[in-house]
Amino acid sequence: MTHEIFLATQRERAGPLGAYVETLGALLASRGYAMATIREHVRLLADLGRWLELFLEQPDA
Repeated sequence: MTHEIFLATQRERAGPLGAYVETLGALLASRGYAMATIREHVRLLADLGRWLELFLEQPDA
């Protein structure tokens, strides 16, 4: 069985959770997850990071 190497995009690596993107991809790949599943989980992590960044930028109401 060959393992595909997961490479995150620059957009996925941006943001406050960007440091964890490659680690998540590697962990899921090492556990045998399909590449489509890895990409979806990484996309969701990146989306969460962008939301978190926007949330933290908002002034207190």
